[in-house]
Amino acid sequence: MKFRSTLKRGRVVAIGTAGLVAGVGAGLLVGPAIAADHPTVTPETTQVAPTFQKNAAGDTFGSAAKATSPDNEPDLIQAAATNGKTGYVKKSELDAANGSDVSTPEEAMKWNQESQTPRSVPVYAQDGRTVIGVFVVGNINTSKAAQPTTVTK
Repeated sequence: MKFRSTLKRGRVVAIGTAGLVAGVGAGLLVGPAIAADHPTVTPETTQVAPTFQKNAAGDTFGSAAKATSPDNEPDLIQAAATNGKTGYVKKSELDAANGSDVSTPEEAMKWNQESQTPRSVPVYAQDGRTVIGVFVVGNINTSKAAQPTTVTK
């Protein structure tokens, strides 16, 4: 009798193992087919780079708030000048003023030493040529009469 009960347990284990293998195999075969019909949605696949208008010179312009990354910001970024006028700052000049164009440790150290003074960048009309004001980048301490350094690139 012990032999039969062992044999029965062996069949149950064999059937259970076969069922597990069959289930895993079916999952491996069916899983990719289901996944192909239902692609995984990630933040990268849902963000579409914005399309900005271009001026006569071919520069893109608009609000940086519409960009999904710094790489797809417009050439001319909308900004408010200190005189209250709304215009555009050149991305390259803004990057130079806020340190975004720093690429080496040496440049970073130099930029940090020089960044104690607020920096100003020109604010342009939509043409990217006509200066209509300035935009100040950095800490402005109103108790001191520090004049911003103008950055152009």
